[in-house]
Amino acid sequence: MKRLGWTAGLGLLAGVILFIPLPATLSVDGRIKPRDETSVFVATTGTLRTLHVAIGDRVSAGDQLATLENPEIELQALQAKGRYETQVGVVASLRDAAIGDPAASKDLPAQESLLNDLRDQWETWRGRVEALDIMAPTAGVVLPPPFQTADPQDQLSMRLVTWSGDLTDPRNRDCTLMTGTELLSIVPDASRHDVEIILPQSDVDALAVGAAAKLVATQRPGVILHGTVVDISRDRWTDEQDRSRRDDPVAARGEAPPETSYVVRVELLDRDQAPELLAESSVTGQLRVQPSSLAERLLRALQSLIRFR
Repeated sequence: MKRLGWTAGLGLLAGVILFIPLPATLSVDGRIKPRDETSVFVATTGTLRTLHVAIGDRVSAGDQLATLENPEIELQALQAKGRYETQVGVVASLRDAAIGDPAASKDLPAQESLLNDLRDQWETWRGRVEALDIMAPTAGVVLPPPFQTADPQDQLSMRLVTWSGDLTDPRNRDCTLMTGTELLSIVPDASRHDVEIILPQSDVDALAVGAAAKLVATQRPGVILHGTVVDISRDRWTDEQDRSRRDDPVAARGEAPPETSYVVRVELLDRDQAPELLAESSVTGQLRVQPSSLAERLLRALQSLIRFR
């Protein structure tokens, strides 16, 4: 009887312990993302001759980022300038002649109108030539553009040579950049950083806005990043909307979550802890979640196993 009593007591104690809420954390992986990012686009189609900056460089507004080359546009600009300067001479002559020649006076308005048109054409072409020198629109730190996969059709056709992968990679020098191509982006000095984490439904249920986060960036393992959960998306994670701008689209599709997942945003408390150089780097760490008992944790583990069968 005494042994039975001890067994019953221990069983009761174990049952109580199983259902006592205990402090809990959740191990997570995520990615640092700048909250503000200024994209720099190509305004005139040209061949990339020189990239004057490297990823991680700090630039000031007006600094030269890249130099493109387009001989055809440069020739058009020279021809437009020549036509304009010739017309300037014609109008100047007519104005001098109009003083004593009524016929010249009648022709002057039409020639002045043509002069204005030629000036507009020259300014347009001059602007396109100036756009071949790409300048920084704002101060900040340089980040790479979105990752682009190679198009095999470019090698099988007469298309212009384009680029693939990371546009800032040296192997992409002398490639053709079309108007509208994103060359790179700049994170302004005043920008803050967030960490985006993708979590399954089972983990989201145990998480609340305001939860503390303790993270480490893989590029700087000695720096502890502290943050707070500020948003738990109620929209399902999708590859198109939520993958990193700099991920290989093919690889991103291969890494898509196998179940319903949500995007959790953690605001880093100290901007100086995560300089812009770390933007898009991966992090690992822990989130403080709601206290849970050993029984609840065991149940979630079993549910997770059943889900993936």
